[in-house]
Amino acid sequence: FFVPFYIPGNRFTIYSPYRDMKDRIDYQQVFTHFPVNLDYMLATKEFVMLEKETEFYLNEIKITNKRMRHPGGSFGYRIEENGRVSVFTSDCEFRIDEIAYIEQYADFFRDADLLVFDTQYTFEELVNKVDWGHSSASIAIDIAAQFNVKRLVLFHHDPEYSDDKLDMVLANAKSYVTSNLRRQNIDLEVDLAVEGDVIEV
Repeated sequence: FFVPFYIPGNRFTIYSPYRDMKDRIDYQQVFTHFPVNLDYMLATKEFVMLEKETEFYLNEIKITNKRMRHPGGSFGYRIEENGRVSVFTSDCEFRIDEIAYIEQYADFFRDADLLVFDTQYTFEELVNKVDWGHSSASIAIDIAAQFNVKRLVLFHHDPEYSDDKLDMVLANAKSYVTSNLRRQNIDLEVDLAVEGDVIEV
């Protein structure tokens, strides 16, 4: 559904820690799954293999990939440019009772100006969703506070949530920040990811 992929002359470079990323996308686009395969998308596509859990530079931008816990595996990305840091991690499961596990991610999350984080489920829903590969807003807030993140954007919304449910998730998250972080003098801004939003870091 990404129209620029269909336009001849457009060029895309796809970076991935998965050696078989092109095969994965080819398989996703086979006729049994989708009516248009990758070869019919006429833009030029180049695939670049990244070493897992390493950093690389794209012009002056430093990008670090980090493994996330999720069935089948996934990666998050830390992007640094001109002293500003954005972290994006979708499809990740963190459990707040596993502090040692979370500490492995200290350098990945620390001092981010912006953290876009998988918060698909509420804390209550996670009780029945262990090992599904997703987290909650309260866990995201605790991690953001622990590693001095300035702004947290809740992302990867459950597709069954209504707008009203998402409003409730955001309201509960802000209440959690007020009741648990403000008394510790931790200032964390929390927002909800909305399609079409542009965030300046």
